[in-house]
Amino acid sequence: MLMYPFEAESVAFTVCSFFNLDVSDYSFPYLAGWASSMEMKELRSSMDFIWKTAGSFIDSMVENIQKLQKEKEAERELTEDDLVFQFAPLGEDTKKFYLVDNVGRVDFLRLLHDFADQDREGKNPEQFLKSHGVHLDLWRDSEDKERNQELPEFYDVLYMDAGHIVDAAEFSLLVQVEMMISRAEYGHTALGREAHNLAVQYAYKLDNPRDTRELVNKLAEAVENPEEHNIREIMEDAQAEIDFLPDNQIGLMQMHEFGCRNDSILPLKAERAVALHNAGLNIYGLNKDGSRTLMNTQEDILEMGTDGIFGIESREWESYQVMESVREENAEQEHLNEDLLFSSNQDRYAIYQIRDDGEGRKYLFMGIDYLKKQGFSVEYDDYRMVYSDVLGENETLDSLYEKFNIGRPLDFTGHSLSVSDVVVLKKSGEITAHYVDSYGYTELPEFFSQREKNMEQEKDAGLQGSSLQEPQNNDISKPYEKVYPPLYTHTITYAMEHGRADDYLESRKLNLDCKNAIEDAIRENFDGLHLAHDAAKGVLEEYGAERVVFILANTVQHLEHDGRFSIGNKAWAKGYEIPENINRGMDMNADYVVSSHPAVLDGFIGLARDGIRELELGKEENVQINEETKGFIANGHFGTWHTVEAKEISGELFYRMEHEEYGDSVASIVVNQQGELVAEDLEHGFDEGAMEAISEYFSEKGIEMKAEPETPFIAQYYVIQNADGSKAERAYQYFSDMDTAVTAYHEIPNHVDKRLGMESSEQPPSRMPLIECRNGIETLTDIEKYSLSGKWVREETMSASQKAKEYLDNCDDEIAYQTGKGYFSIQTVSDGYDYTIYGKDFREIDGGVYDNPDISIGEAMEEILSDEGISITACKVMDYEELQGKAEAAAQEDLQNAQAKETEKGKLPLVSDMTEP
Repeated sequence: MLMYPFEAESVAFTVCSFFNLDVSDYSFPYLAGWASSMEMKELRSSMDFIWKTAGSFIDSMVENIQKLQKEKEAERELTEDDLVFQFAPLGEDTKKFYLVDNVGRVDFLRLLHDFADQDREGKNPEQFLKSHGVHLDLWRDSEDKERNQELPEFYDVLYMDAGHIVDAAEFSLLVQVEMMISRAEYGHTALGREAHNLAVQYAYKLDNPRDTRELVNKLAEAVENPEEHNIREIMEDAQAEIDFLPDNQIGLMQMHEFGCRNDSILPLKAERAVALHNAGLNIYGLNKDGSRTLMNTQEDILEMGTDGIFGIESREWESYQVMESVREENAEQEHLNEDLLFSSNQDRYAIYQIRDDGEGRKYLFMGIDYLKKQGFSVEYDDYRMVYSDVLGENETLDSLYEKFNIGRPLDFTGHSLSVSDVVVLKKSGEITAHYVDSYGYTELPEFFSQREKNMEQEKDAGLQGSSLQEPQNNDISKPYEKVYPPLYTHTITYAMEHGRADDYLESRKLNLDCKNAIEDAIRENFDGLHLAHDAAKGVLEEYGAERVVFILANTVQHLEHDGRFSIGNKAWAKGYEIPENINRGMDMNADYVVSSHPAVLDGFIGLARDGIRELELGKEENVQINEETKGFIANGHFGTWHTVEAKEISGELFYRMEHEEYGDSVASIVVNQQGELVAEDLEHGFDEGAMEAISEYFSEKGIEMKAEPETPFIAQYYVIQNADGSKAERAYQYFSDMDTAVTAYHEIPNHVDKRLGMESSEQPPSRMPLIECRNGIETLTDIEKYSLSGKWVREETMSASQKAKEYLDNCDDEIAYQTGKGYFSIQTVSDGYDYTIYGKDFREIDGGVYDNPDISIGEAMEEILSDEGISITACKVMDYEELQGKAEAAAQEDLQNAQAKETEKGKLPLVSDMTEP
C-alpha cells in the first residue's frame, strides 16, 4: 500500500483536531485499517513525519488567522450601537479603546466591578471580559502605530484601576453632549458651529439625554447625507422645542438641579414670572424640596427675590400660547376687516388703493384736478381696503403718509402711499375720506355714499328673497326661549385649520366658567348635610342645559373609577359622547372636571338631570319632524340637528339628521316623525347599519319590515393624494361616478403618490384600489389576486377595473426623476418614449426616442437607465415641470454665455488691422 495517502489523512486529522473540527467518523476507520498492516518501525517513522508536517501547517495557519484578525479589527468601524470602552492604566500614558457590540452598559460595568473585586489592579481586563462572552474588539491603541491615529475624545466606560471605573452616563448632560458630538463627528464631517451650539443649548434647556442623543445623531446624519436629510428642518424643529419654554433665561436643567423634577412644571425667572402673573396665569414659587407655592400677588413673587425660581404648569402655558397665537392671527385679520372701521367704537384709520381689475386703473396716480379734467370721478367701487388699524392719539394724515412710505407695517401688502390712494380717518365716531393728491390731501365727502347704496340694495334684495318672517309671540304666557352660545367640541388644531379659533376660545372660556359656576353653586347650596333642591337651577339658566350636561358628563367620565358616583349617573354620563381633545399630548377636557366632593357632586348631577328633564318635557309635546325641521334636540346627543334626508320604509317616514354645527364631520342620526331616536353613529346615510336599526324598531312594534332593493356593491369612488405620506394628510376625495373620479385622479401630477379606488357599501366599508401611482409609475390593481375573500370579483367591480385600464392605455405620461448621477425625464410619444438624461447641473447629456411602444413606460425606463449604470430603484420621482424649468434655465444660460463670447470675439482686432503696410 502507498504510504502518502495515509500520512496525508493523518496530517489532516491532526490539523482539524487542533482547530476543534471533529472528522473522526471518517478518519478513524481509514487510519485504523492502514495502521493494522504496518510494522512498528514504519509506523514510528511515519508518525514523526505526520507530527512535523501537521505542526508546520498549524503554525502557518495560526499566523495567518492572527493577521486576518488584526486586519479585521483595523477595519472595524464605530457604529451607533457600539459601547466604547477605554482602558487607561492610572499613572501611564497608554490608552486602548475597545468596541463592544453584545453587552449593554449596565452588564458591562457589573463585569468590570467583578474584575476589580478580584484584586487585579493594573491589569488589563480584556481576557477576563472575553472569558465572560464579551465581544471585545481592539479599535484604537496609543502604543500601536496602525491604531494610534486620531485617538477619540469620548468613551462610554473608562477603566483606570480597581478604584477608578468611570461611567460617562453619570457626567452632567453638558459634558455628555460634548462627548456625543465628538462621537458623531469622529471620522465624519463636523457638525459646524451653529449645529454644535444648538445641540448644547438643547441639552441645557430640555435636560433630556435620550432626546439630545437622538438630535445629535440626526444632525450628524444630515451633515453626512445632505441630499437625504434637511438639516435646516431638523434644527428648526429642535429650536421650536427650545422656544416652547416660557422663559429663555432658564432651562429645565437649572430647575432640576435646584431640586424640582416635576415634568408638568416649566421654569421661570422672577421678571418673566411677574409678566405672566400680570397676564392672568397661575405662577408658583419652587422650593428645593420639590414642593411649590402658589404666588397670589406680584409682591409674593418679588419677596422670593431675583434669585428665586418659579414655575408655570405646562398645560396652562400651552393654552396661553394657543390663545396668543389666535390673538395675533385675529390682529392680522383685523387689519383687513373693513366692517371694524364702521362698527368699532375706537378711533381708527384705513388705507384704500385702486383695485387691479376695476375702472379706477384709468386714473391711477392722477392728481384730483387732472382727474376731473379727464372726466373721471373717484368712486368707492374702484377701491379696496388694504389696511386698517387703531388710530393713535398723535397720528395725523401727515404721520400716516410717512408711516406708509418709510416705516410700513410688516403685514402691509399694498404699495407705498401714493397719489390716488385714499386715507380714511374715524375720530369720535365721525368718518372722513381723504384723497392723496399731488400736494397734500383733498377731502372726499361722498366717498362712502356708494357703499351705503350697495348695502341698501343688498338689504332690500335680502328681504324680498327671504321667506323668513319676524317671530311672533302672541301667547303672553309662553316666554321667548333663551338662545345660548353654541358648544364647540372640536380641538384647537381643527378650529385653527377651519378658521374657527374664536369659536373654540369662546366655548372654552364658557366651559371653564360653567365648571366654576357649578363648584360655586355646590359650595353655596350645601350646608354640610343637605344640598338645596334648586342648587342647579341658576347654573342651568346661566349656561344652558347643553353646556351643563357636557361639563357634568365629562367630569363623571374622567372620574369613572370613583365609587361615590351612583350607577345611574355613570350610565347617564356614558350615554354622551365626549369628543377627545388632545393637544401636545395633554387632555384639554381635563380642565373641565368639576373638583367638588364626588358624593355632593353626585347629588348635584341628580338635581341638574331633573331640571333638564322638566325643560325637555315642554319641548317634546307635539313634536313633528319633517324635511324642513331645524334646531331639533336629540336625546343623548349634544347640539341641535336638522333634516338632510327622508326615506319611507314599510309605510313609515324616517328622517336622517345632521348636526347643525358640525355637519357631516360627525356621524348622523335617524329619527321617526315623532322625533324618537331610531339609529345613530351613521357615516353613510341610510346604510346597512341604519337599516338594521330600523328593522329592530319595526320588530319591537311587531311589524315585519319589507325588503329593500339590493344596493350596488360600489358605494363610491375615491381619490387620495400622498397615499403613503407620513406627514401629509391622507385626505380622501369621494365621487359618485367613475368618470369624475378618473378626472380628479388625472389632475394630480405623477410625482405625487396617488391612488384611485372603490369603496364598498358594506358596514364597515372596505376599499380596493384600481390604480396606484408609486414613484411616478402607475399600475393597475389585479383585483382577482388581491381580493382574498373574492367579494370584489364581480361584474360591477370588473367593469370599473376595465375603465381604469382604458384610462392607463390612453393616457400620455410625463415623468421626471433624480437618479443620483443627475436627472432623467421620459414622456409618451406616438412611436414609443422620448427621454432625456441630464447632469447634476441640469444640462442635457443624452437623449432620444425609445421606439418600442409595446412595453410599459417602467420597462422602457429600466432598459434605458441600465445602459447608463443606473438602477431604477435608486431613482426618486420629482416634479416634471420643475425639471423642465431648470433645464430650460440652464440651456438659456449656456446660450447667453455663447452669445457673450461671440460678442467679445467680434470686438477683437483682426491681424490684418494690426500689421503695418
